[in-house]
Amino acid sequence: MKLIPKLDRVIVKRETLQKEGSMIQLPDSVESRNKPARGVIVALGPTVGYVDEETKALRRGLKVGEKVIFGRNAGTEIEYEGEKYWLITDRDVLCGIEEDK
Repeated sequence: MKLIPKLDRVIVKRETLQKEGSMIQLPDSVESRNKPARGVIVALGPTVGYVDEETKALRRGLKVGEKVIFGRNAGTEIEYEGEKYWLITDRDVLCGIEEDK
């Protein structure tokens, strides 16, 4: 069994940022609650993207496995098989993260 997003929904596994060597997790402060969250896209709905006016084809700017930043208060947190995910719309994704090579 797996999660399958519908329409323009995106399932993101949220990254938890931990400081090296620290085993203590501090609660979110008011300041950090307003900052965007990071995660990895694990599934895309069938209508994620936009329609190209010339070709009428659906263009996707997102892909599974891509690291993204999205609004911290966007979407809905869901738990599935012991893992936490966020179900957001494609418009909630603020930008992608490209790793330096």
